[in-house]
Amino acid sequence: MALNVGDVNRRTRRLRVRESKNGEPRDVPIPAKVLAMLDLDRDRDEPLFVSSAGYRLDRNRWSARVWRPARERAGFPDLHVHDLRHTAASIMIDAGATPRTSRPHSATSRPR
Repeated sequence: MALNVGDVNRRTRRLRVRESKNGEPRDVPIPAKVLAMLDLDRDRDEPLFVSSAGYRLDRNRWSARVWRPARERAGFPDLHVHDLRHTAASIMIDAGATPRTSRPHSATSRPR
């Protein structure tokens, strides 16, 4: 989770992911409600997401301490974070969005 405060553009409501899965940067839209929840009044080089102790979130620790226990409690022990992207895109399509218009929200490289 190597995102910094400076990766968020308030004006365009977009997040710059500098290191995506395919190695290329990408911009992801941020809904206004989510943007309002982010603490952006910090130095642009500070981590966007921090632990309760104030340190940058570590993906493996977050997974072990938060994600795995949550999915177990929810009854989905095999659920992966990536699965939620697909679920969100499916919900958008069910609500009338096309695969092309749902693409920026699911951060896939091309519609399927």
